[in-house]
Parts: sequence; structure tokens; C-alpha cells
Amino acid sequence: MVRSSTCKPAHRPLVAATLALTVAFLIPTSALATAGQATVSATIPVGMYELTDTQRGHELAVDGFGYLLVPGKPALPARIFAIAIPPGAELVEVTFDAGAGIALPGTYQIPPAPLPRVIGEEDPTLYAADQAEYQQNYNAVYGSDQPYPQNLVEFVRTAGYRKYNLVDVRVTPFTYHPLSGRLLYHPEITVHVHYELSETPAPALVDNLTTTERIAEDIILNYEQVASWYDDGAAAGRGLHDYVIITLDSLTSAVAPLVGWETAKGRNVEVVTTTWINTNYSGYDLAEKMRNFLHEK
Repeated sequence: MVRSSTCKPAHRPLVAATLALTVAFLIPTSALATAGQATVSATIPVGMYELTDTQRGHELAVDGFGYLLVPGKPALPARIFAIAIPPGAELVEVTFDAGAGIALPGTYQIPPAPLPRVIGEEDPTLYAADQAEYQQNYNAVYGSDQPYPQNLVEFVRTAGYRKYNLVDVRVTPFTYHPLSGRLLYHPEITVHVHYELSETPAPALVDNLTTTERIAEDIILNYEQVASWYDDGAAAGRGLHDYVIITLDSLTSAVAPLVGWETAKGRNVEVVTTTWINTNYSGYDLAEKMRNFLHEK
């Protein structure tokens, strides 16, 4: 469920600062937090906007933002942000504070998002249906003075990147009233992600490869806030590895170049044979034994 709320108005536009896959997930012994509901809050970095008068109408652009591209509805700047919640946490709801907004002087004609077309191989029946939907969207929004979008912040999906448990939200920092042409700007938006931890929270994962952490820092809005949820030193003393290669006994020498390459990059690499796993781990079959090995390492 997504719920909006209001708070104080702001003043003028502000400038704000803005998958790789390997077998490298490591599980420490430390547990996280206690059961119950909690909230993570993050302030959205809304950059400077630009308003251009074109033949189609007034076009808005915000640094680092794309657009709401629902055919027939206003093409307003929008962007999806990823907000991290603790490992094992379940999303309850998303709310936000945005204030009353800043009313831009004058009236505006924000053009609708166009209807995508397939050049050369367009099915007339499908295109007619798309046109009907476009017109329905246009009439519903532009025939009213209700604010669009109704919510500046919308829940998109739950997601994940490596060890991180993410909630994706779409943020639109403008509200448009089509009939009156009023346009409001919201430079200060704070998103609140409410989550719940179970009685037995999932263990925090250790996955500290430098390259993937750089990506995580770029894509996770509250990256600095989540560091305490993960145990950076848990790998020491538990036989954990950055990179594990599982191979046959006869092929151990063949993977030596890969081991040397990964080691040169600073990774702790372990080569394990299927025979060793089959002897030292329990499971219904070799596949399950390999899964149990990877879960531990």
C-alpha cells in the first residue's frame, strides 16, 4: 500500500548531488535487529529543472531524471530510486513528505507522452487499440483539473542487488493541473519505507567485492545508512572466500590461470573439487551438497 502525506512548502529550485553475478555470497554469524516494524527515510536528490517553450507545449527536464511515459498522459520528469532495507525485512508500505510545493508563475501546457509506434511492421488492429487507449488516457487527465500524478512517490517493486534488499520507488517532483495550467514544483521530497523484521531475521550477507560495492554506492540512495547491517569482518576465521571455483579433479590445473587472475585482483580464491564436496557435505545428491557448501562458504 502506498500512502502520501503533506508537510511544509519549500522555496526555489535546489541543486542536489545526484549486475555483476559471481558465486561470492558469504554469510556471517551476526544477527540483525529485533522483530517488529521500523522505518528507513531517505531524501530524494532533486536537481535543477529546465522549462522550454516548444511547438508541442512546455517541456520540463530535470538533471538525472527521465520521464513518465504513459501514452496520452503528461510527460513529466520522473526517476526510479532504490532504497535499501535490512536483509530479510519485508516491506509494509511506502509514504512520503513533499510539502505543498512551489507554484510556478503563469500557466503551462505540458504535452502528453507520445504513443510508441513500430515503423514498417505495425499491426493496424493493435495500433487502433493503442490509439483508443491513448485517447482514453488523454481525456481522463486533460479533461480534468485534478493533479497529475496523484502521488509524487509511487512504489514500483521490491528488488535486490547482491547482498542488498531493495525497494524501488518512482519519484515525480512536479504536479500538473491540466485545465488550469497550474504547475507545482516539489524540490524537497522525503521517502519513508516502512518494513517489518521477522522473529528470526535472515542473516546479513557479506559480499564486499570492490567493483560491486562501487555499483551499489551509485544505485542505492541510502548506501551510507546501511553499512551497519552488514558484517565486514565476518569472513575472517570462518573459511569464507571471495570467489569459489568448483571443478572436477581432472581439471584443477586447467583453472590455474583463472585463479591467478582473480588473486591478482585481490580476491581470496578457493578451488574445490566435486569429489571433496561429495565426501565432506551432506545432501540428497551432489547438487544439494554443492548448494550446502556454497551456502556455508
